[in-house]
Amino acid sequence: MLMKSIDYKVGEIPDIQAIVEVYNNSGLIWPTDDFERIAKMYENSNLIVSAYDKDKLIGVARALKKYIPDGTKAKKGVKCPKCEADELFYQEGCLTCHSCGYSQCG
Repeated sequence: MLMKSIDYKVGEIPDIQAIVEVYNNSGLIWPTDDFERIAKMYENSNLIVSAYDKDKLIGVARALKKYIPDGTKAKKGVKCPKCEADELFYQEGCLTCHSCGYSQCG
C-alpha cells in the first residue's frame, strides 16, 4: 500500500477560502460565512499548523497563548473602541462588546 506524503507548515496562515473548505468538509457545523472574522481569528493566533496533500490544504489547527473562558469580563477600565461602553467580555477568545456587538475578531 502506497502511503500519502503529508506536508506540514508552521506559522503560515493558509488561504481563507481553503480554511473554509476544510471546515465545511469536516462534518462539524462551523460558522464559515464570515471570511473576515476567520481571517482575524488566524491573525490573532499564536501558533498555526497546516497539513497539505500536495498543494491542497487538508487540515489546519490554531492555538492561542492563553485560554480565556467564554463570558470572562474584560479588565476594569477597558472600553469598547466602537461605542465606548465598558461591557466587554470574551467570547471564543475574542473581546466582544455586550452593548453594540463589536468583536476584536471581526
